[in-house]
Amino acid sequence: MQTSWTTVEEIEWNTSRTGRIVPKIRYAPVTLCGTENSFATGNNAKWVRTRGIHPGAQILVGKAGEIIPQILDISSQQEAELPTNCPICGDWLDESGVDLVCTSLQCLGQIHKQLQHFCGTHGMDIKSVGPAMLEQLLQNHATLELLRDKPWALLEPETFGLLSDIYQVWGVATTNIYLTNLEELNGTKDVAHLISALGYHHLGYKTALKCFRLMQGQNVRTRMRKDVAANFTFAFARLRQAQSELRHFQFAPLPSEPDVTYCITGTLSEPRNDMIQYLASYNWQFVNSVTRYTNYLIVGEINKETAKQQRARELGVSIVYEHQLPQLLTKGKEQDNERRNEKVDS
Repeated sequence: MQTSWTTVEEIEWNTSRTGRIVPKIRYAPVTLCGTENSFATGNNAKWVRTRGIHPGAQILVGKAGEIIPQILDISSQQEAELPTNCPICGDWLDESGVDLVCTSLQCLGQIHKQLQHFCGTHGMDIKSVGPAMLEQLLQNHATLELLRDKPWALLEPETFGLLSDIYQVWGVATTNIYLTNLEELNGTKDVAHLISALGYHHLGYKTALKCFRLMQGQNVRTRMRKDVAANFTFAFARLRQAQSELRHFQFAPLPSEPDVTYCITGTLSEPRNDMIQYLASYNWQFVNSVTRYTNYLIVGEINKETAKQQRARELGVSIVYEHQLPQLLTKGKEQDNERRNEKVDS
């Protein structure tokens, strides 16, 4: 890990879609691992205060994995000052655990980022709708109120009386592209996508899918944390509301339980996303980390043993090198065919 001392120039506070006020530490540029770096994301408000991070403080910056800049040490005796008001709406901030939080229901920053998430790749993936377009829509107070409570109105704008405003704000050509995207989207996203799009904490698509499988009585091998279960309860109620209000948007069926879960480490011979999409056709599911529930760790090109390999060995997870995959997939298909033939014979 390469490190360098530098000076804090500014602390920038940003409002997240959940109302958390997230610090970004800007510092005098330093070169690490061949690239110039000038900021690192702070953990939370308490982290900034207890470490005395302020403009003029000396900090030690390093790169973890040669990708993400991190603040490793601080040389400061001065107490840091925290903001008292939301940087977007100006409302008073509350302390919640280690965070400062804006609880205003009218905070434009929160609503804007919630809608970005709803339309983005981790949500419903409405490709033609960008941040600037959403910001334009939210200038109208009635539209802001509607989308704050019912972001799914963007899936069916005519039903919610939103289409004429969209034509007026975005223009005919841009709006027609957006409507074409909606037609292509219809029937391709399932209810877990909408749950994920609502942006509840720790409730992404994979977790939402596990929650639905638990509801259906399927044998899910991981238990849900209490906070995740509570968030799913709230999100599920909003899902039912959306389903009752959407007249034409159709949800795709939920995917079946995967036959195999796997993780990847190292550099593959093809883009990782292409490999994930290819293995999905075999009902294999990619996971980000190795756990005792992982079936395989797929290893690409590496210079030395990775932490994921070490973890796989500790847990007894099967390690498969990329060149072994075709043989493994062929064997899996043969076993599936044998099981089908046994069912037919019986």
